[in-house]
Amino acid sequence: MNPKRLVAILTSSLLAAGILGIWSRPAAGAAEQLRGLVLSVLAQQHEVVVRHEAYGSMPPMTMLFRLSPRTRLASLREGDRIAARVENGRAGPVLDDVRVLVAAPLPLTSFRDDVSALDRTLERVTGPVVLVGHAYAGAVIAATRNEQVRALVYVAALAPQEGETVADVFYRSEPHPQAP
Repeated sequence: MNPKRLVAILTSSLLAAGILGIWSRPAAGAAEQLRGLVLSVLAQQHEVVVRHEAYGSMPPMTMLFRLSPRTRLASLREGDRIAARVENGRAGPVLDDVRVLVAAPLPLTSFRDDVSALDRTLERVTGPVVLVGHAYAGAVIAATRNEQVRALVYVAALAPQEGETVADVFYRSEPHPQAP
């Protein structure tokens, strides 16, 4: 199984922590969720060294993790930011359901430039992609036509209908009489 690529359109570093936090909360009884940075890929051993954030009772640190047999090692590179599920194996922690996280920088010069910046980022990503957009970035992710995109996630975002502009969204209805 290829690690799934997640391209998040982020407008601030605080928002980045909030969006990525969606995947960091484990369900009751589920394995722990981990976020971190891949420092080394040990292909022969099917292992990776990850500098991770705190998860479960573990403080932030750098650790060696085995990868589940379902994880394609060729898809992971040094420097990748990842989100994964950590399971306790007999020989130590095992990473499963590994997702590589990518942030597409938007120049915010024009809508067309922003969509082009997203498309350039997607050209460098392999495999299926889930796009996440907040606020205005919701319109940007809706405008891409990249065939790798499997789903769109809107986090308090604009979601224009096909052919609708960002301005159309703002003027769909009359503003409230007490609005400034």
